[in-house]
Amino acid sequence: MKGAGRGSHFTVWISDELRALGLEGINARVMLDGDALRLIGDGGGEFVLRTDEVDRLRLCKFYTRQGTFCEALIDRRGAARLRLGTNNKDSGYRAVMWSFAEKLGPGRVYRGDSKLGATIMLLLTAGSIGMLAIVLLIYALFLGSVGFGLAGLAVGAIDVALARSLLRRMWPKPVESLEELESELPDVQGLRP
Repeated sequence: MKGAGRGSHFTVWISDELRALGLEGINARVMLDGDALRLIGDGGGEFVLRTDEVDRLRLCKFYTRQGTFCEALIDRRGAARLRLGTNNKDSGYRAVMWSFAEKLGPGRVYRGDSKLGATIMLLLTAGSIGMLAIVLLIYALFLGSVGFGLAGLAVGAIDVALARSLLRRMWPKPVESLEELESELPDVQGLRP
């Protein structure tokens, strides 16, 4: 992707944190304006965030029963974190956030969920599979069954592989190249960088 084209924007719901920045209405348009993100409330108000005010930009994608969502968490120097989110099919979000990440450079751009979110997901998925492996191994010890022991080892190996995969994907980490952001941006056909 060459970056945000003329008119590229996305819409976010105006949360209390955005209302505190002076935005009014229900939704705000977010667009790239030179080296800054410009947010304009549909009921009035405007907020401009320049790249030199940003400590870190973290892009993440998460999955819920209602669908897949993408979120940008922007840590600002000396100010509260800014959270901007959208659904997984928003080409404007993809274009604007890719271009903003380019302007910040890889040193200040991160990908992945939060450490807490990654840990909870690890406990819910890999932890439950690990418990099954332990139960199978204990069952094999008491029954002397080689089959249950091998099944426990196999399930344990799957658990370790799943845990590594989850942590690699979800744990927040700085990107070395902006191409790593592919997994954290909306899945929009024809808009690959």
